[in-house]
Amino acid sequence: MLLGASVNLYGQIQVKEPVRDLGDIFEKSGPVTIQFELFNPYRSDTISIVDIVTSCGCTAALAEDTLIMPRSSVSLDVKYDPKNRPGLFVKSIELTTRAGVTDRHKFYLKILGNVIQESFTGREVAGELKDYQVAPIYFYPITGRTHQ
Repeated sequence: MLLGASVNLYGQIQVKEPVRDLGDIFEKSGPVTIQFELFNPYRSDTISIVDIVTSCGCTAALAEDTLIMPRSSVSLDVKYDPKNRPGLFVKSIELTTRAGVTDRHKFYLKILGNVIQESFTGREVAGELKDYQVAPIYFYPITGRTHQ
């Protein structure tokens, strides 16, 4: 069992957390940015980031550098815009990398979460509630038979 190891699934880059859960995001809070650390495990080969493609226009990715020197890291900033996208989401980021002249690999990162739409507006109610009573709620299990 490997504890604390980076993930490297048939690729050149290692990332500790290739899937990030952003949790609940409020739509009106605006875009959310998270950061992935991309690590080059090679001792002598530099890795080039050749291409970065996101699964949707609501997601953008920008690396601080396109070259990852041996045994070092670069940051990849991923920005997700929740505007007009309420509900659950899963977005992927595809990185194409190259080490040497012809050794190309694809590496995938994912972000997921839930956009909460803030359409509820409260209003003041004049007066106070008096004689507030709770009506009982009865539970009837749904079965294949009808009750009479």
